[in-house]
Amino acid sequence: MKTVGVIGLRGMGASRLKHLAGMERVRVEWLCTRDEAALAELGSEFGVDKTTTDWRAMLADESLDAVCVCTPNYLHAPMAEAAMLAGKDVLLEYPMGITLDEVDHLVAVAGQTGRVCHLGATTRHEPQHLAVANRLGELGEPVELRGVLAMPAVAKWYGNQDMIGSFFALANFHFVDQVVDWFGPPAWVSGSLWQRQGGGEISAISASMFFGYERGLSAHVNYTMGVLAQRAFMQFELIGVDGRMTWRERVLEHTRRDGSAETIVLDDSDSCQRDTEQFVAELLGEPMAGPPAAAAVSTRVCLLAEQSARSGHVTLAV
Repeated sequence: MKTVGVIGLRGMGASRLKHLAGMERVRVEWLCTRDEAALAELGSEFGVDKTTTDWRAMLADESLDAVCVCTPNYLHAPMAEAAMLAGKDVLLEYPMGITLDEVDHLVAVAGQTGRVCHLGATTRHEPQHLAVANRLGELGEPVELRGVLAMPAVAKWYGNQDMIGSFFALANFHFVDQVVDWFGPPAWVSGSLWQRQGGGEISAISASMFFGYERGLSAHVNYTMGVLAQRAFMQFELIGVDGRMTWRERVLEHTRRDGSAETIVLDDSDSCQRDTEQFVAELLGEPMAGPPAAAAVSTRVCLLAEQSARSGHVTLAV
């Protein structure tokens, strides 16, 4: 049985812990967070005796096989690197790093150590992603993808550049990763970013990404947060020469060129659980879903979009 530690116990960390604790092929051996009260509570709830506020103490345990890094973005790459150098396999939440150099270095470390470095791309396990993938052949040659996301509130840390590194890598990653999974790495990318600040805080953000392929397929996604968004909303559309697919919430609408249409109600399965199960399978020797270099593509595209947005909306090669 493999042993796993979880670093960061809020948000995705709490979800990973719950799923790992329910699996028979692994045992949660360590928990780490700076919140001592949460450590005591979760350690008791899940029967984990080894708890610490110092993640380095966890990595020093030679009997530990793997760690889940579920911390703020700026800690992703250094923690994952330290874990692999300590002989641990890693499940790393997206993004892989907050700079292109960090991402490239982490890919190199994974190759040098031979450790599993599983990027938590949960969207690839979402029912809508799988449903679209299964129907791509019915659309004919793909032409355009569009995505719109809106959230009426701006979390304070979204405006902390040092902590998140890139708004694009945080907010637009899942859209980009879906497209990369379906069609491979794009050839070029550009981005634009608008922010409104007041009272020392960001009250609104609008970020747009454009990227495309040599064969002509292009993609555009806009993420709006704060006062510009009246309600939470998400919709995506994929257009091909033989029809289009639109999905929002748990509904996929497929309209064909001949005018026929189909509405598919998707299940509500937990993509985080599926992704965690895949990581555990990789720990036990099954092939990785993709090498770290391939997993890094979506993070790289998002970071390049950030560079573009802060450099006058220039177009950059991927």
